[in-house]
Amino acid sequence: YSRQGDGRAVLRSSIREYLMSEAMDGLGIATSRALAIITSDEKVARERWEKGSIVLRLAPSWIRFGSFEYFFHANRHAELEKLADFLIRESFPELVGAEEPYLKMFAEIVRRTAELIAQWQSVGFNHGVMNTDNMSAIGITIDYGPFAFMDTFESGYICNHTDTYGRYSYDSQPGIGLWNLQRLALALSPLIPQDKLEAELERYAPCFTTKLLELLRAKLGLDEAQESDGDLFRSLFAMMENAQIDMTPFFRTLSRYDGKRSALLSLALSPDPLNAWLDRYDARLSLNTSSTDERHVRMLRTNPKYVLKNHILQEAITRAENEDFTLVNDLLRIARDPYGEHESFERYALPTPPSLNNLKLSCSS
Repeated sequence: YSRQGDGRAVLRSSIREYLMSEAMDGLGIATSRALAIITSDEKVARERWEKGSIVLRLAPSWIRFGSFEYFFHANRHAELEKLADFLIRESFPELVGAEEPYLKMFAEIVRRTAELIAQWQSVGFNHGVMNTDNMSAIGITIDYGPFAFMDTFESGYICNHTDTYGRYSYDSQPGIGLWNLQRLALALSPLIPQDKLEAELERYAPCFTTKLLELLRAKLGLDEAQESDGDLFRSLFAMMENAQIDMTPFFRTLSRYDGKRSALLSLALSPDPLNAWLDRYDARLSLNTSSTDERHVRMLRTNPKYVLKNHILQEAITRAENEDFTLVNDLLRIARDPYGEHESFERYALPTPPSLNNLKLSCSS
């Protein structure tokens, strides 16, 4: 009912959350889950009249950063402490009876948030509405609105058409994660000394970077860490943006790379940037101790063949609005096994058609 809303959800957004939360779980990314969708005969007014719906969501906790802010800004510190105690009992039971439990709870929230956003970045996921009330206090992905998996890699991609200034763009997500944690630190300041909160906040960036580097090494099939890896990864994303490469099929194709470049080059608008980067990649692979076959096996388990892009979801929504839920059920199978081959669904693993590339969406439910 926020922002003078009517408290209702539409089938469109319910299908998106139902499928996407299961897809994130299939990728191994912490998330709320969806148990069921219930459709309604009642029409709901949005940009047009749409079918109403209810999505039944499940999560270990629905406490958000904003839950603490609510009590802090109302100067209700007793309730703030009760909320922190409840969260510790329910979600961090190992901290019950520990010394400085609130500080240790905050430290764990910092770590989980940093690692979650690193996972988002590694698969090209753009949440779209990262306000503090959409940030989970246990570090899971919640509140799927105008989210998107990127198609052609675009560092400044904005998936929410109301995000005029790009506050929640893809490349802004790590910084917004820290900003939100700073707001949470302020809300917890009646319970935790400021200097200790600041010390934990300083651990966010190293934690994020460490996790992202770990994930990118896995995506590229690299064995031991090398000092030059950061430059290799930065040049990779610059190359993908310059050559307008669709992120998901690129990493999947790279998972079978054996020195032959034609399959990869076919994904690039211009071959020159990709060839130059592959020269660097070949040199880096020469430092691996594992075999090419072993690398392929690891990478195919790391780089999904399928992510639920917005044009795919829209096709399922259009059919469902006409009482055909076949594709919704098919996409649910893909969502739960994104690393499988699913030969009958090959077209959903292809690069996105240019006319449907990196769409922007409404956050209206």
